[in-house]
Amino acid sequence: MLGDLARLSIDELEEIRRLRVADAYDRLADFDPVRRLDLDRDWRRLAALMDAAGFPINPITGGSLFPDERRAWGDEIRSRHLNVDEVAQGAEHLNRVSFDLLAPHMRSVLEAEGGQHVDLDPSSPDHLKAIALSEQGRIAIPDEVVHDATQVVGERYHRLVAFFDAAARHNQCTVFWAG
Repeated sequence: MLGDLARLSIDELEEIRRLRVADAYDRLADFDPVRRLDLDRDWRRLAALMDAAGFPINPITGGSLFPDERRAWGDEIRSRHLNVDEVAQGAEHLNRVSFDLLAPHMRSVLEAEGGQHVDLDPSSPDHLKAIALSEQGRIAIPDEVVHDATQVVGERYHRLVAFFDAAARHNQCTVFWAG
Protein backbone atom coordinates (compact mmCIF):
# COMPACT_ATOMS: atom_id res chain seq x y z
CA MET A 1 0.00 0.00 0.00
CA LEU A 2 1.52 3.30 -1.11
CA GLY A 3 1.24 6.44 1.00
CA ASP A 4 1.00 10.06 -0.11
CA LEU A 5 0.82 13.46 1.53
CA ALA A 6 -0.55 16.62 -0.02
CA ARG A 7 -0.17 20.15 1.28
CA LEU A 8 -3.01 22.56 0.62
CA SER A 9 -4.57 25.78 1.80
CA ILE A 10 -7.44 25.85 4.25
CA ASP A 11 -9.78 26.88 1.43
CA GLU A 12 -8.62 23.98 -0.76
CA LEU A 13 -9.03 21.57 2.14
CA GLU A 14 -12.62 22.69 2.66
CA GLU A 15 -13.35 22.60 -1.07
CA ILE A 16 -11.99 19.08 -1.46
CA ARG A 17 -13.74 17.97 1.74
CA ARG A 18 -17.10 18.78 0.09
CA LEU A 19 -16.42 16.60 -2.96
CA ARG A 20 -17.56 13.02 -3.38
CA VAL A 21 -14.91 10.68 -1.97
CA ALA A 22 -13.74 9.41 -5.38
CA ASP A 23 -13.44 12.99 -6.67
CA ALA A 24 -11.56 14.11 -3.55
CA TYR A 25 -9.14 11.20 -3.93
CA ASP A 26 -8.60 11.96 -7.63
CA ARG A 27 -8.08 15.65 -6.95
CA LEU A 28 -5.44 15.01 -4.29
CA ALA A 29 -3.73 12.35 -6.41
CA ASP A 30 -3.43 14.90 -9.25
CA PHE A 31 -1.67 17.51 -7.12
CA ASP A 32 1.54 18.94 -8.53
CA PRO A 33 4.59 17.01 -7.23
CA VAL A 34 5.75 20.20 -5.51
CA ARG A 35 2.72 19.96 -3.20
CA ARG A 36 2.55 16.18 -2.99
CA LEU A 37 4.98 13.81 -1.31
CA ASP A 38 5.11 10.17 -2.38
CA LEU A 39 6.21 8.09 0.62
CA ASP A 40 5.80 4.82 -1.28
CA ARG A 41 5.55 1.87 1.12
CA ASP A 42 7.92 3.54 3.57
CA TRP A 43 5.11 5.52 5.18
CA ARG A 44 4.52 2.61 7.60
CA ARG A 45 8.14 2.57 8.70
CA LEU A 46 8.29 6.35 9.02
CA ALA A 47 5.10 6.40 11.10
CA ALA A 48 6.40 3.59 13.32
CA LEU A 49 9.76 5.33 13.82
CA MET A 50 8.04 8.57 14.79
CA ASP A 51 5.76 6.69 17.20
CA ALA A 52 8.79 4.92 18.71
CA ALA A 53 10.46 8.30 19.22
CA GLY A 54 7.35 9.70 20.92
CA PHE A 55 6.47 12.40 18.40
CA PRO A 56 3.71 14.59 19.88
CA ILE A 57 2.07 14.78 16.43
CA ASN A 58 2.77 12.01 13.96
CA PRO A 59 2.71 13.74 10.55
CA ILE A 60 1.38 10.56 8.93
CA THR A 61 -1.04 8.95 11.36
CA GLY A 62 -1.99 11.98 13.47
CA GLY A 63 -4.71 14.52 13.02
CA SER A 64 -8.32 13.95 12.04
CA LEU A 65 -10.04 11.68 9.56
CA PHE A 66 -10.46 13.20 6.10
CA PRO A 67 -12.82 14.27 4.64
CA ASP A 68 -14.66 13.23 7.83
CA GLU A 69 -15.24 10.15 10.01
CA ARG A 70 -17.94 8.73 7.77
CA ARG A 71 -16.22 9.26 4.41
CA ALA A 72 -12.52 8.68 5.15
CA TRP A 73 -11.00 6.14 2.77
CA GLY A 74 -8.34 3.46 3.10
CA ASP A 75 -8.07 -0.03 4.52
CA GLU A 76 -4.95 -0.16 6.66
CA ILE A 77 -5.13 3.47 7.74
CA ARG A 78 -7.92 5.82 6.86
CA SER A 79 -7.19 9.16 5.19
CA ARG A 80 -6.22 11.88 7.66
CA HIS A 81 -5.48 15.58 7.74
CA LEU A 82 -3.55 17.98 9.93
CA ASN A 83 -4.74 21.55 10.36
CA VAL A 84 -2.43 24.57 10.05
CA ASP A 85 -1.48 24.58 13.75
CA GLU A 86 -0.77 20.83 13.75
CA VAL A 87 1.36 21.21 10.62
CA ALA A 88 3.36 24.00 12.30
CA GLN A 89 3.88 21.87 15.43
CA GLY A 90 4.81 18.87 13.31
CA ALA A 91 7.30 20.90 11.25
CA GLU A 92 8.90 22.30 14.39
CA HIS A 93 9.32 18.84 15.88
CA LEU A 94 10.59 17.33 12.63
CA ASN A 95 13.27 20.03 12.50
CA ARG A 96 14.33 19.32 16.08
CA VAL A 97 14.61 15.56 15.63
CA SER A 98 17.45 14.39 13.44
CA PHE A 99 16.96 11.09 11.64
CA ASP A 100 20.03 9.89 13.54
CA LEU A 101 17.80 9.77 16.64
CA LEU A 102 15.22 7.62 14.83
CA ALA A 103 17.61 5.26 13.05
CA PRO A 104 18.37 3.09 16.12
CA HIS A 105 14.67 2.07 16.17
CA MET A 106 14.80 0.67 12.62
CA ARG A 107 15.63 -2.91 13.62
CA SER A 108 12.65 -3.10 16.01
CA VAL A 109 10.37 -1.56 13.35
CA LEU A 110 11.49 -4.17 10.83
CA GLU A 111 11.05 -6.98 13.34
CA ALA A 112 7.54 -5.76 14.16
CA GLU A 113 6.52 -5.86 10.50
CA GLY A 114 6.15 -9.59 10.71
CA GLY A 115 4.88 -11.23 7.59
CA GLN A 116 5.49 -14.79 6.56
CA HIS A 117 9.01 -16.12 6.94
CA VAL A 118 10.33 -19.12 5.06
CA ASP A 119 13.34 -21.37 5.60
CA LEU A 120 16.01 -20.05 3.24
CA ASP A 121 18.64 -22.67 4.06
CA PRO A 122 19.07 -24.73 0.83
CA SER A 123 20.46 -27.67 2.83
CA SER A 124 17.41 -27.80 5.11
CA PRO A 125 14.70 -30.40 4.50
CA ASP A 126 12.24 -27.52 5.05
CA HIS A 127 13.84 -25.25 2.43
CA LEU A 128 11.29 -22.61 1.25
CA LYS A 129 8.61 -23.90 3.64
CA ALA A 130 6.93 -21.49 6.04
CA ILE A 131 8.56 -21.20 9.45
CA ALA A 132 6.21 -21.84 12.38
CA LEU A 133 5.03 -18.68 14.14
CA SER A 134 6.59 -19.94 17.39
CA GLU A 135 9.99 -20.02 15.67
CA GLN A 136 9.74 -16.68 13.89
CA GLY A 137 10.72 -14.69 16.96
CA ARG A 138 14.17 -16.24 16.71
CA ILE A 139 14.79 -14.85 13.23
CA ALA A 140 17.43 -12.17 13.15
CA ILE A 141 17.18 -9.53 10.48
CA PRO A 142 20.58 -9.21 8.80
CA ASP A 143 22.50 -6.01 9.50
CA GLU A 144 22.70 -5.19 5.78
CA VAL A 145 18.88 -5.29 5.54
CA VAL A 146 18.60 -2.93 8.50
CA HIS A 147 21.27 -0.67 6.98
CA ASP A 148 19.60 -0.55 3.56
CA ALA A 149 16.15 0.13 5.04
CA THR A 150 17.62 2.85 7.25
CA GLN A 151 19.17 4.55 4.21
CA VAL A 152 15.92 4.51 2.22
CA VAL A 153 13.70 5.61 5.10
CA GLY A 154 16.25 8.27 6.10
CA GLU A 155 15.98 9.83 2.64
CA ARG A 156 12.18 9.81 2.90
CA TYR A 157 12.41 11.41 6.35
CA HIS A 158 14.52 14.26 4.99
CA ARG A 159 11.93 14.82 2.25
CA LEU A 160 9.18 14.77 4.90
CA VAL A 161 11.00 17.44 6.91
CA ALA A 162 11.32 19.69 3.84
CA PHE A 163 7.68 19.03 2.89
CA PHE A 164 6.44 20.07 6.33
CA ASP A 165 8.74 23.10 6.38
CA ALA A 166 7.13 24.31 3.16
CA ALA A 167 3.62 23.59 4.45
CA ALA A 168 4.30 25.49 7.69
CA ARG A 169 5.84 28.46 5.82
CA HIS A 170 2.75 28.70 3.61
CA ASN A 171 0.23 28.17 6.45
CA GLN A 172 -1.02 25.01 4.80
CA CYS A 173 -2.82 21.88 5.97
CA THR A 174 -1.82 18.35 5.01
CA VAL A 175 -3.77 15.29 3.94
CA PHE A 176 -2.34 11.76 4.16
CA TRP A 177 -3.81 8.74 2.39
CA ALA A 178 -2.66 5.23 1.58
CA GLY A 179 -4.00 3.16 -1.22
